[in-house]
Amino acid sequence: LNILPGYWGQLSLGTGGFMAVGAVACYKLTTGFPEMNFVVVLLLSGVITAGVGLLFGIPSLRIKGFYLAVATLAAQFFIEWLFTHFDWFTNYSTSGVITAPPMTLLGMAIDNPLSKYFLVLSIVVICAFLVRNLARSEIGRAWMAVRDMDFAAECMGVWL
Repeated sequence: LNILPGYWGQLSLGTGGFMAVGAVACYKLTTGFPEMNFVVVLLLSGVITAGVGLLFGIPSLRIKGFYLAVATLAAQFFIEWLFTHFDWFTNYSTSGVITAPPMTLLGMAIDNPLSKYFLVLSIVVICAFLVRNLARSEIGRAWMAVRDMDFAAECMGVWL
């Protein structure tokens, strides 16, 4: 969420839909393959979410500004509609309530709020470190050039 509007200067209103794709992918992977390692499940969920993002992003490559915001908002509404109208995503639960198996990471059960907090904190620290390094790289500087003035960045050789 910080990369797209902050470093690249593009407005996205469909972030909640893509987060829902990641959450549902993680749920379906943990219920479909309960013996799979939780870290692998998280990584595969990210890959699935990136694939759905590409599915909506590739047709939107040439638009920016308000039109990109509307396209991402449409993606969010479509994803929400898809999850509420197809029972496969909730494992055919009649009430729509989902239950996932308990999480274990490195042999430790993640079953109380404190352990969930430390799991999320460690993921946030790792992602913040990666984003900081990405922002300082050549790609990050190109993104900031596009954010500041896209036409000048294109004249300097930054591909949009």
